[in-house]
Amino acid sequence: MRAEQTGRVVGHAGRRPDLTIDIPRAAPLVIETEFEPARTVEDDARLRLGISLEATPDPVETVVAVILPGRLRNAPAGDVHPALVVADDLRWAVLREGQPPIRLPESGWVSGGLRELADTLETLAVSPRRLDEAVETLEQAADSTVGVFRWLSPMDKQRVADALRQEMDETTEHQTWRMAASVVANAFLFQDAVASHLAVPRISELRAESAYEDRVHRGLVLDAWDQILQVNYLPIFDIARRIVVSLPSDEASVMCHLMAAAAENLQRAGANQVQDMTGQMFGRMIVDRKFLATFYTLPSSAALLAELALRRFDGVMNWGDLDAVANLRIADFACGTGVLLSAAYRRVSARVRRAGGDDTEVHSAMVEDSLIGADVMPAAAHLTATMLASSHPGLGFGRCGIHLVPYGRVQSNGSHKPGPAVIGSLELLGEKAHVLSLMVRPVERLAGSADELDDAATAPQMELGDNTLDLCIMNPPFTRPTSHETARAAGVPVPSFAGFGNSATDQQAMSKRLRQLSQAISGARAGHGNAGMASNFVDLAFAKTKPGGVMALVLPFAVTTGGSWKGARDLLDRFCDDVTFVGLATHGGTDRAFSADTGMAEVLVVARKSPTRKRSVASAVTWATLRERPASATEAVWTAHAIDSPLGRRSEARFLRLGEQQIGHVQRGEFDGPMLLAVEEPEVAACAEALSGGSLELPRHSAIPLPICRLSELGRHGPVDRDIDGVDAKTGEVRGPFERVPIASSRTPSYPILWGHDAASGRESQLEVEPDCAGRIRPGMRVRALHVWQSAARLHVNRYHQINSQPLGACLTREPVLGGQAWPTFLLDDTKWESAVAVWLNTTPGLLARWAVSTRQQQGRASLTVTTLGKIPVVDARQLSGEQITEFQDLAQRLRDRTLLPANEAYRDTVRSELDRAVLGDIMGMPTSVFESLGLLTKQWCEEPSVHGGKATRPHPS
Repeated sequence: MRAEQTGRVVGHAGRRPDLTIDIPRAAPLVIETEFEPARTVEDDARLRLGISLEATPDPVETVVAVILPGRLRNAPAGDVHPALVVADDLRWAVLREGQPPIRLPESGWVSGGLRELADTLETLAVSPRRLDEAVETLEQAADSTVGVFRWLSPMDKQRVADALRQEMDETTEHQTWRMAASVVANAFLFQDAVASHLAVPRISELRAESAYEDRVHRGLVLDAWDQILQVNYLPIFDIARRIVVSLPSDEASVMCHLMAAAAENLQRAGANQVQDMTGQMFGRMIVDRKFLATFYTLPSSAALLAELALRRFDGVMNWGDLDAVANLRIADFACGTGVLLSAAYRRVSARVRRAGGDDTEVHSAMVEDSLIGADVMPAAAHLTATMLASSHPGLGFGRCGIHLVPYGRVQSNGSHKPGPAVIGSLELLGEKAHVLSLMVRPVERLAGSADELDDAATAPQMELGDNTLDLCIMNPPFTRPTSHETARAAGVPVPSFAGFGNSATDQQAMSKRLRQLSQAISGARAGHGNAGMASNFVDLAFAKTKPGGVMALVLPFAVTTGGSWKGARDLLDRFCDDVTFVGLATHGGTDRAFSADTGMAEVLVVARKSPTRKRSVASAVTWATLRERPASATEAVWTAHAIDSPLGRRSEARFLRLGEQQIGHVQRGEFDGPMLLAVEEPEVAACAEALSGGSLELPRHSAIPLPICRLSELGRHGPVDRDIDGVDAKTGEVRGPFERVPIASSRTPSYPILWGHDAASGRESQLEVEPDCAGRIRPGMRVRALHVWQSAARLHVNRYHQINSQPLGACLTREPVLGGQAWPTFLLDDTKWESAVAVWLNTTPGLLARWAVSTRQQQGRASLTVTTLGKIPVVDARQLSGEQITEFQDLAQRLRDRTLLPANEAYRDTVRSELDRAVLGDIMGMPTSVFESLGLLTKQWCEEPSVHGGKATRPHPS
């Protein structure tokens, strides 16, 4: 990066910029500076948008307006530079082309020193417009080659699929071909990047040499790529070469022509500088997305996670020591297209440059040994290697730390016997800590698919011992081996291992292999079948990260509260320091995620593995909530800086701002108690936390003590639904003694059951709910059925509370009935308490407390498992007087036929308000002054995105 004063402006002599920033292969960048009070600097910056500089035909798309401290205005010339180097009160804003121009931040100024300003400038190297155009170009070019693929013979199509190790049928062949075309375009793009460093032809030269205008001869392409392969870059060109070789000559030449033209367009758009572009494209093409859960991390999310992780090394790492930098070990065991590894590498390189070093001097060592990636998708591993190498395409490397790991059955060459079932990177959990690697290396040509491997003893291995990584950064797959009605309907017994066409037998064998590896872990572990494979990858990250090293993970929101994720929370709580969770308080199908297309809430988790066996008890967890996901790498880096700014006392929220724009808040807390994450209004979180501690702390009102306990202190939960009417998912054997049948009209059932939700019918709008089905004892299971019937009760807790459509947090039935899937029973030690608990769970404080401890994975829903119902804070019925118990019973009787609105409409529900006043005022004896404050809190809670889920019934729909 080079800055210079310049007056070279085409056609606008009066718009000479103060400084231009020259970043190779990037759009021109201009800086306008002015001393405080800098009344015109922003106007001057706007005037520079769209001008053209003599050095480049491209118009200026981005200008940074910088306000310099007034004290430097009259400083002697010799004092300006040292004063500027240590200044930490520079202020700046970014303006980008648009109608009207886009300003970052929306108002106000970002502040910092030259180091932070340089971070901003580097993230602005590629314009969003160019990136969008490049992605569109690549996608259109890939689609333009579909006609070529359509006319191939079945055998030729299969050869292409084999080159990608991709399962292909009539429904997936279009995606497979788009992947193949994109890999070839990517190779052409890299060819142009290295042409200026190696004696190889550019794309334009290949096109000129071809005899026809509508094709680039396959032989010329392969000759050029072979020239490159003689020098280096085998991981980048190997798959593309095999694709081209597998096609007939004419079809290959047409494809090469189309993708070479696309690569030239991409190169002119600066795509060689945009390392994440092709990765985003592949996110739209992965065939096995449904079961491999390959939801790729968005580039801005990757920048945020990487910056949060690398900031933990600042102050302890000498970034100017190139030997120390080269010895770093950074790994992603589910690397996908490499966006996280690339983001981490960029943040490392930026720190090296800030410390005065030259990152080109460590590039080869970083690609060879420091950056370790593994994936089960050949095209993904190819792209990861490409993105890492493209940081400095002219610099070769002796080997590559990116591995393609086998997934499914592996068998020796020539053997007809099925080999062992392997589970990709998770094989590193084993005692030998290695997994077969299928990635072709420069010095030895190895097989590219599992069935072509030489004997396993001589095959290459990815070896990585425990406690060896400085940073493990991952977005692991989220698939789960249990439930999944969709998977069952598709005939998939174990969805976690259904990718690549693994048979049902192979899936079972892989599941068994995971259990073996997981059970071999000594001590605490995160892995849990109901949490899914992501929890096993947490174990892998923890095992491989050295004491003092950092884990940086993208995980489902369920990690914060889910019962099956307790092991992961315990692992972080007991053995990690400096733990930070980052969540999103917004609504929308994908806006609550840091990945593309997940449709579920996610969190970022960053933690340092404690150098001692157990972390200090006094160490708190940082909970950071963002109102929305950063839209760019620039905002991501700014946001990371804001999150890591010093915090005040524990439980005090600090608002996060970019300039004058409030982007969220951050506060400290513990793992225990209601989660403070992804709650837009800190006072709502504070009230929920106080409730769990036995205090009603409303805005504008002094705290009032409340008799509160966990529900588990009052009794025990009933059976899970599978123990009533269920079949064992693994064996297919009957598990529950009852078969559910409809309740016959005019008949009294022997074994009534309240099983499922039916909010649309209105039957769940009143405190008392009728059972919706009956149980019929299965043959030979009467004894077990009578045992299960002992769990019948009147109190039923809403397990999957769809807050924005369902009114009730709990309900009562007229007589004891069994509780099913949606309405499990809770058996209190004293049945006289049932009305008090049911009524409390439908007050606004009761709804708030139950929501706070629930998993808010899907928008508008607060979910709990049967085994975690007990952690809900409820009124402690043991401390209520006999008169109060009677009052609760009378209130339940009076309100049993009154209709409540969905819980997210509590702010306008007159029946709910009447309920609140009766409980808090009449029964608990609180002053009437609390109800104005309670009304304010109710409205704030109903405004929470995770409560309304975007429904128009929220208080202020936009």
